Amino acid sequence: MKQTYTRQGSQPAVTIAYIDQDTGLPVKEEAYTGGNSTPATTKMYVFEEIDDPTGFLFTSASAPLLERDVANWFCLALDAVMPLDTTLNSNMNYIAVDMSDVPGFHESGKKQVLQYFEKYKVKTMEASLEQLREEGLYNRENTGLAGLLLRINKISIFDGQVVLNGFKHRGTGGAIRFRVVLNRKNGQWQVTEAVPTWIS
Repeated sequence: MKQTYTRQGSQPAVTIAYIDQDTGLPVKEEAYTGGNSTPATTKMYVFEEIDDPTGFLFTSASAPLLERDVANWFCLALDAVMPLDTTLNSNMNYIAVDMSDVPGFHESGKKQVLQYFEKYKVKTMEASLEQLREEGLYNRENTGLAGLLLRINKISIFDGQVVLNGFKHRGTGGAIRFRVVLNRKNGQWQVTEAVPTWIS
């Protein structure tokens, strides 16, 4: 899988993920910046099993789909989990979205996601749980977050279907894990399932 992108104010970059043909594992991910022929970073992922029956994730066809639709997936999926466990939404001062688990997510796509959630009339930002704590964006009385953190940490792509797994989090104020299923109908992605899979 190959992704080519340019982050704002930086050089063009290319990320390539592939399976070692000699062993079948591990999955290697190499990131090249500018015109360098040597990867700036190399990551290795070892799995007991890869659930990709069609081999789609390791073809060039998957990269354009991610680049084109991932921002829309985030908006649809995260909006669908807002009604789940609405007590987590109470008195929120902000909505933070952690988008770090999707390599090559373009800045324009991230901006689209943050602008979408402005409809909840609170500040929106891109941040991880650690960043929120470091910046003091939590309730000092109970160490719960002063706002809501949304994170998608797994995207599975099947034939005509996308499954997104993630977290809806308020620190010590509670959290849920969720699964959202998207299907493409009449040329548009639609949510067909949004359910909690774990509640704290």
